[in-house]
Amino acid sequence: MRNFVQPGDNLTVTAEAAANAGDGVRLGDIFGIASGDAAIGDPL
Repeated sequence: MRNFVQPGDNLTVTAEAAANAGDGVRLGDIFGIASGDAAIGDPL
């Protein structure tokens, strides 16, 4: 991962919108940073 800063937990969700690595992603009450590129419906 090019944006790695420190160890942490990863949560795999289904992308509701296209995302690139490093983008902020909000899914309901969850906010995180995309660790890779994803199209709509891809695991993120």
